[in-house]
Amino acid sequence: MREYLARGPRLTPRILVLGLCGSLTPQWGWGTTVVYQDCLDGSGRLSCDPTITNVLQACLGAPLVTGFSTSHVVSSAQAKGDLGREWGAGVVDMEGTAILGSLSGYQVGMVRVVSDAVTQELPDLSGVFDAQGRLQPLRLARSLGGQPVAALDLIRGSLGALRSLGAVAAQLTQAL
Repeated sequence: MREYLARGPRLTPRILVLGLCGSLTPQWGWGTTVVYQDCLDGSGRLSCDPTITNVLQACLGAPLVTGFSTSHVVSSAQAKGDLGREWGAGVVDMEGTAILGSLSGYQVGMVRVVSDAVTQELPDLSGVFDAQGRLQPLRLARSLGGQPVAALDLIRGSLGALRSLGAVAAQLTQAL
């Protein structure tokens, strides 16, 4: 990775995006680190920089995936599986295409860690954000309290995936 970053003048800024995602296929289980080759939503497909993507994949030994971005948390296992089959995506997030779209003049690489498996039911979080996307704490508490097992799984999976993401960040920092 150092060799790639050291080569030639930088004409375009390079950006690395790290985050969490959910799985849309049994192939990518909880804790799997993935590198996005592209990301799509209902309106189109945006690609990550192929050179950065290849360097990230080689550095991390992580699989390349297509991510699907949606405006809401996909909570049911059935919906996650259906989404993966319909769009041919391996993982789901809520901001991938927005990030790639807003950074279209940059070389962008994207690494994610899976925080919930395709078979995992999540609490219904559809009403916990307001129109501006801000979290509504009381609605969140009601939603989590109404589905305590799913809530515990969501919290446990997210915290574990964040720990894994920290290890990935450390690994990439050492490689730089």
